[in-house]
Amino acid sequence: MKYGLIILASLFCVNVNADVLNAITTNGKSVLLHGNGKWEFDKTIKKQGEFDFRKVHWGISKAQVKTTETGKIIKDDDMLGYEGKVAGLDTLIAYMFVNDKLVRAKYIFIEKHSNKNDYLTDYAAIQKILGKKYGEAEEDKTYWKNDLYKSEYQSWGMAIAVGHLSKYANWKTLNSEVWLSLNGDNYKISHSAEYSSIKLSGLESAKAEDEAAAQF
Repeated sequence: MKYGLIILASLFCVNVNADVLNAITTNGKSVLLHGNGKWEFDKTIKKQGEFDFRKVHWGISKAQVKTTETGKIIKDDDMLGYEGKVAGLDTLIAYMFVNDKLVRAKYIFIEKHSNKNDYLTDYAAIQKILGKKYGEAEEDKTYWKNDLYKSEYQSWGMAIAVGHLSKYANWKTLNSEVWLSLNGDNYKISHSAEYSSIKLSGLESAKAEDEAAAQF
């Protein structure tokens, strides 16, 4: 196994049908080894001091978020937005609040490229970083709405720009869901990584329902 598992001494049962062995990889990640030979990263483990997004935890106030950021504020209402650099890319960093509680956050990568295939390179780089942090993706999808450029890799960037191709990947942790996406339309490409609180997701949906009801 490529992670070089170091087996711990504790064997425990997670259900009546199968025993699961907890193990630590050589790079320090906790994994679960199932009786059928399959393994997965242990998403219930959260290191002491580990944050949900950047240097914050879900549910904190806007004022608390502001103490963690030093960049230029470009928006300040129900969404708090900053300009910054993430993984070497020009990025907008957004925090979304409901009732002054942080429920969602997003990296919007705005790095510009003349060669549109470079957006695929950016996407692959961010996916690798997220995979190293969160483990194997729950989903890793490539969708072709139109096959015109499918056989020409050098044109895949154009395929994204005109909406023929899109890519998505998804991770889940104990507290968060993370979506990485690359898509486009009308020659504009969108690349983002969105984080959302699992526990507080109901606050945002309830707010949307209240706002919709207010229109009637």
